[in-house]
Amino acid sequence: MKIVNLNEHPEIFRGCGAPGRRMTDKLVELFSTADKYLWRALCPSGVRLDFITDSEVIEYSLAFGKPVRQIFTSDIFIDGELTTVDGEGPHTIALKPGKKHVVIHLPHLVVLEKVELKISNDAAVEAAPVPAERVLFCGDSICQGMVTSTPSKALVPLACAALDMEFINTSVGGAKMSAEHLKYTMEISGDILVLALGVNDAIGKVSYDEFRTKTEETFAAMAEFPGKKLVILPIPNVAASTPDLAVYREIIRFIAVQYPEIKIIDGYEFFPANAELYRDNTHPNDEGSKIYAKALINAVETL
Repeated sequence: MKIVNLNEHPEIFRGCGAPGRRMTDKLVELFSTADKYLWRALCPSGVRLDFITDSEVIEYSLAFGKPVRQIFTSDIFIDGELTTVDGEGPHTIALKPGKKHVVIHLPHLVVLEKVELKISNDAAVEAAPVPAERVLFCGDSICQGMVTSTPSKALVPLACAALDMEFINTSVGGAKMSAEHLKYTMEISGDILVLALGVNDAIGKVSYDEFRTKTEETFAAMAEFPGKKLVILPIPNVAASTPDLAVYREIIRFIAVQYPEIKIIDGYEFFPANAELYRDNTHPNDEGSKIYAKALINAVETL
């Protein structure tokens, strides 16, 4: 078998704001204030290898760096049929003869030191067609997919697969309302921009005045985005750490009135405050992610 030099094939990567990785240099620098944020920013959440190959076998292997959660799964779709593998590998998968469409969702909650792909010696790879529209996501750990058991079960990949849209997800666990985060995300080309922040401001007890100022700055920046715009108000947090989350949500809603071109959907309306839908009272589990993704699909379709 032969190694596919991924450095020579950046076109088969999806979900990347910079060649081979999801975050641009500016976004990495923004989240370099503490190791816990940097590691989350460096995780390849939403990054996929998306290619056509005539190989009758592929070998896929990884080298892990710092884990954000102890979840090390990869999802591999071959002509739409899912195989999930766990760990660094190497993982060897036999394929049918002829050309196949392969999509590999990289592990979403661990920093990767190496990604290696091998195919048959007489085979080739080429980039799969790219969907016509791209969605940019600027959010926190919920949009990053924290705690979902495999990467394709996170809400952003779920929704965009159903919408047949490309996406780049700059969401970072712990992220608070930030015009800089949004502006740097907007520097990546996209057709639709989704903002989902606020819960960490409530958890961190950011003062209402400071949160109001940050939200005003963020909405002013978002208004400059030339495409369609969507803001998701935080879903219920059933943890005891956010008793005043409703106040932060109302601040966002009040400021949003000034921007009628920005569509708002309310997390309280589409996500039940049901502990069975959470892994840890804050992050949706696999079933909760399906509910969130369905609401996101409906909202994007109405833009």
